[in-house]
Amino acid sequence: MFSLILYLFSLFFIFGANSIPNSIIVPCKLNDEECMIKSANIGMRILGQGVPSLGIESIDPMKIDLLDIKLPNITLTYKNTTMTGYSKCEVQNVMLNMDSLKLKFDLKCPALELSGHYFVSGDLLSLHLEGQGLGKTSTGIYLIHVDFDLERITGEDGKTYLAIKKFKHTSEALEPIKFQYDNLFNGQKELSDAAHAFAHEHYKEVMAPFQDAVHDVHFKYLSKSINQLLKTTPIDNLFIH
Repeated sequence: MFSLILYLFSLFFIFGANSIPNSIIVPCKLNDEECMIKSANIGMRILGQGVPSLGIESIDPMKIDLLDIKLPNITLTYKNTTMTGYSKCEVQNVMLNMDSLKLKFDLKCPALELSGHYFVSGDLLSLHLEGQGLGKTSTGIYLIHVDFDLERITGEDGKTYLAIKKFKHTSEALEPIKFQYDNLFNGQKELSDAAHAFAHEHYKEVMAPFQDAVHDVHFKYLSKSINQLLKTTPIDNLFIH
């Protein structure tokens, strides 16, 4: 049930990030979950290095030029954003159904960090926020559940391949989140300190309006990388029968 993820990650493990040949796969049996989980997690770490020979950029750090979140009461914009930590996430609880073409798994991340130049204006819970400058959000343990819809596509060679069609996700902070946003309220320290204290006390409520939009951007990036890898091996070679 883990063969899709195994395929992605075992290529990195055997051949290295810069020398992956075409149509190479080291599969596990479908019922050998221990083998598949080990391969997946090794690959997740190596995926962070990127694969230049396949045109795949590193996912750690993940670079996002613009992240623009517009909600009814508040606007939050990030420019020149960097996200770190995905390569250290642990893949858990994987389910792959090839009949319905559904893939589900959890990512348990020890820490994620988002940093960049921010602009914020509007109301968040009981706070009115204004400011722009350098901002950073740092999580502790963070859990992301992802559901992928897959599809079969025909390659230029006439063979059938898997690809990610769309995804949805939910996430939960399992430990407190730290916020550091310079120049809130144009540098008025008392107001800035009060806002940071409130955010640290109510971190789940503060993150809730923004986290889906943030992870949407990140998983579009990740899905693009996975699809590039999926083009290297036909479905028939993804499984031990």
